[in-house]
Amino acid sequence: MSVGLKLGPYGRLLVAGGASGQIRVVDAGDGRVLATHQAATGAAFVNDAVVGCGGAWFTDSFADVLHFLPTGREPTAAPRALRLGGEWDPVPPGGEYWGANGIERTPDGRPLRPAYHRPALRRTDDGRGVRRPALRGQRPLRRRLVGSGHRLDGRQLPDVMA
Repeated sequence: MSVGLKLGPYGRLLVAGGASGQIRVVDAGDGRVLATHQAATGAAFVNDAVVGCGGAWFTDSFADVLHFLPTGREPTAAPRALRLGGEWDPVPPGGEYWGANGIERTPDGRPLRPAYHRPALRRTDDGRGVRRPALRGQRPLRRRLVGSGHRLDGRQLPDVMA
């Protein structure tokens, strides 16, 4: 199963594997699977991806984590999980409710924006997993950005309900 994907460095597709809990690295030129990583087991749904902040980040819609995969020349580096915290509302275990859905970078390229199953203006700082309000004390966001679960238009940056 393939759910979300992004084109990463070195001509590679980074593919979220949904309920399999896998992340695959695929050669975009010939379709060869270069690596398959088991990012999560049990009730998991590796859903969407974004490239930036040092690698590729994947949401897990059934767990309060982001999976980070380094995107170096060798596709064999293992992913690691980053627990979400701060103002992130915990997802009950078992996959009955959706947590992180889509994910995108903010216009300045630094914090990540996982979309949550409830509408909110939030962001997650890379490397720490702490979720906070996105616009409090920041400069106006002027670029338009479209990603799975997000739509940045002027100063509005809402999560899209799935």
